[in-house]
Amino acid sequence: MHINELENIHKDKRCIILASGPSLHHLDIQNIKTDDIVIAINAGIVKYSKSQYFLSDDNDVQNWNYWDTILPQCEAKLLLYKDKPWQKISSIRYERIIWYKHKCWYDLFKNIYYDDGLELTKEAHLPIIGARNSSGSAIHFAYIMGCNPIILVGCDCCFKDDKKYFWQFEQEPIVKRLKNKDTIPINPIKKINYNGKQIDTCFLEFVEYWNALSKQCDKYKIKIYDASDGALSCFEKMDIKNI
Repeated sequence: MHINELENIHKDKRCIILASGPSLHHLDIQNIKTDDIVIAINAGIVKYSKSQYFLSDDNDVQNWNYWDTILPQCEAKLLLYKDKPWQKISSIRYERIIWYKHKCWYDLFKNIYYDDGLELTKEAHLPIIGARNSSGSAIHFAYIMGCNPIILVGCDCCFKDDKKYFWQFEQEPIVKRLKNKDTIPINPIKKINYNGKQIDTCFLEFVEYWNALSKQCDKYKIKIYDASDGALSCFEKMDIKNI
């Protein structure tokens, strides 16, 4: 599938973006309708393997079990950030992969923010917005696809019952890194209270990103509902079953 084919392909369809936060554990799959468009972010595909799209900005997803077990078997089209080294794509049919590029919003090394880095464009072949997390990339693609409204689930930016991800709850499928892969050092968790929620200090960068992106969404009149029950306050909160 060519990336240009995504433009308005799902015009006025409801889009649900499934991230990996703890609120995804409480999602009743029955609330996903047959005509909904679902974009699964990283481990979100484990929760709903019938998602039409899988999106990731991080090539490290290749080192998690769902890359080898779920993605080759499901029918989701893969939206993958082209400028990362993807080595394990031979098990995925080539026609399922759609490559994309990013603009830059924040240059870590120069400590500079670029105003046009979050400018939402409708042309699918152009670089999409700068990403602080893959869910932001999914919002841009949902906009390109013409989806309305857009619903966020699992974009918590906080802990729930002391858990950071939905798959850490009992009765959820096992999500894990492959044992034969080098593990990436994880910074120690530093918990603070923010917006009535317990968050990791690293989440503050995500919150800053979401606040900036929400202003762009308002500018383009993109209706986004936050069904995550998390720390974000920049989008209208509503239970998915009431949307």
